[in-house]
Amino acid sequence: MLLPSFGAAGAQIMPGVILGSLSLHRNTWNPWIRILFGLLALVQPVGIVVEELLADVSLWRVVGLLMFMATYVALVLMTAPIFRRRNVGASSIPMNLGR
Repeated sequence: MLLPSFGAAGAQIMPGVILGSLSLHRNTWNPWIRILFGLLALVQPVGIVVEELLADVSLWRVVGLLMFMATYVALVLMTAPIFRRRNVGASSIPMNLGR
């Protein structure tokens, strides 16, 4: 269900979202691999923010960059059910309905 988010202009953020999600949600992986994935995930968004702020600083540009960063972070955090490790045979749908 995440794949449509990466269509058209969203294709640019796909590597960062996937690498960032894996670095956050795969707790059993080697910490160095998780750090490497996290740093690689930050390359593009940091580059975009720096490039845009060096071009021109205006209120609307800063607001747009804040919205871009919020969207990026939200996508990475919302992918937990997809990238979190599951037990073999366990359902990916949470079954603790208010308990």
